[in-house]
Amino acid sequence: MTIDLNSVIRFILYSLLLLSLCTVVFMIVPFLRRIRNEKKAATAKLIAQWLAGVTAIGTFCVAALNVKAPIGILPEGDPALKAIITYYGLIQGRQCEEAWRLIHPARQDTLAKEFRGFGVKEFCAVYRTTKTYDNLQIMRQQDIAGIKGSKVYRVSYDVKDEFPINRYFFEVRTKSVGDALRTESVNEKEVFEAVVTNMRRYYDVPNDALPQLHEIVNNMPVVFIFAPELISEVTRLMKLNYGVEFKEKVARPSRQEVKRHYVHNLVMSEDHGVWKIRDGLSYPDLVAPYVRTEKPL
Repeated sequence: MTIDLNSVIRFILYSLLLLSLCTVVFMIVPFLRRIRNEKKAATAKLIAQWLAGVTAIGTFCVAALNVKAPIGILPEGDPALKAIITYYGLIQGRQCEEAWRLIHPARQDTLAKEFRGFGVKEFCAVYRTTKTYDNLQIMRQQDIAGIKGSKVYRVSYDVKDEFPINRYFFEVRTKSVGDALRTESVNEKEVFEAVVTNMRRYYDVPNDALPQLHEIVNNMPVVFIFAPELISEVTRLMKLNYGVEFKEKVARPSRQEVKRHYVHNLVMSEDHGVWKIRDGLSYPDLVAPYVRTEKPL
């Protein structure tokens, strides 16, 4: 069951306001009775007390009506927030073509220029390994994007992907430094050969594609060598940059499920009255894999 914190806050504030108005009504009745029964001297004092009470209650009501939701609590009617929720719902539902429509045209144009006509087909390929999203949290940030009319949201979630096993590098994370240095190679040639050997467990990789493959690996950030998506990402980039698509083997090892936590700062901008993602998807602020341990720490 999902609890809408905004609705709870709004209910409490309006309940307090209603209680304050009822208090004013109940104060008026005895006040009018005392006006008729008491002397004029006492009446002036009573009026002053009554005005003080009404002023205090009125001040409280105005303050309550002007209370803003705490930082991170977003109004229900925020269309940019709804667009982000819709986007991840579409990705979860394998409706990547519809999700592509929520990418701002300015960002689509940038991707097309940077990556050889990047379009909806290439966009869907990015999410081909995704299985599930969990724990989606969205918080409004200060607008640091420098784009007029934009909004910035901090978006975090857990995502589970299924990858070919990066057995030479990703699995090294659980080893001690001493064991890793004794058992793993740090020679550039041997590292590349290890990547190719690992890829050939899952795909037919012809020798004439090795120069382009070497170029792809050389230009990748170091973190990708140790990332679980290494093989999937290399195959995707080969097709995107060189038009080379490796054929997957029928007989191949099993894949592994990897759960990771992502944090993005998504920049949202309007496009003809519809809020869309302008920036922040391609380069997350954080990608942290969950580490499974044999025993609880």
